[in-house]
Amino acid sequence: MNNQLWPNWYNPPKLRGVGFMERASRVTGYLPSELKGSDRTRGITRVRQAMAHVMKDGLKRSYPEIANNFGRHHSTIMHGVALSRRLETTDTNHRTLLQTLRAVL
Repeated sequence: MNNQLWPNWYNPPKLRGVGFMERASRVTGYLPSELKGSDRTRGITRVRQAMAHVMKDGLKRSYPEIANNFGRHHSTIMHGVALSRRLETTDTNHRTLLQTLRAVL
């Protein structure tokens, strides 16, 4: 099975905001390996979605760049960012998480 996330001709650059994953890891309490891992429990998933949201809006990264950093498909990142934007308006905990992540940019 081919696990490639995009066509052979497209190789998105590595995320230029070096260190954001490590800084986010420190404030969230999840290791970078956990953030890039396959665990799909709600807590870590929400953190990943919030991080993708901050990377998209704060670091101005494309969906493929963010997906490359997390080892996910760009459509997964698109869905996560959209969900995070909705949660920002309704969930105070998620809003606080986003503010914390924006502070470590």
